[in-house]
Amino acid sequence: MYAGETWQAAFMESVLHDPSAKTVLHSQVQKRSMALLRTTAPLRLVDISDGVVLRALELTESETKAIPYEKPQWISKAIYAAGWNVHGIRYTSRLDSKLGCLALFDCPIDMLAVHDLEPLLAPANLGMVRSILSQYQIRLIDDL
Repeated sequence: MYAGETWQAAFMESVLHDPSAKTVLHSQVQKRSMALLRTTAPLRLVDISDGVVLRALELTESETKAIPYEKPQWISKAIYAAGWNVHGIRYTSRLDSKLGCLALFDCPIDMLAVHDLEPLLAPANLGMVRSILSQYQIRLIDDL
């Protein structure tokens, strides 16, 4: 499961994949919802945004953000297969390096509490959506 440490990170990673896009279709936002995840215990994560960790794993930051995704997926699979008893990895968004993201492996379901925050375009979420679109100068447009 992929998650963002903030709603901005989750929105960027799930809706705004293309860094060159200046618009996003209403239908692309409308089909998405938001949820808040809480854990009952701290997650054990390998932080591949940390330079010391990258050095220990003999990786570069650019390898963790490579496109196409074969190299980042290989890194994730290698960490999962290493038997380190971790729940996943932490990394920074390739779209905005200030935003933290998580890729969770086998996190026990009883360790997660999920609170549904409704569709992204629900009235309660519209301000957040407008804010992030404005911040990144992206227009929400009707489908053609």
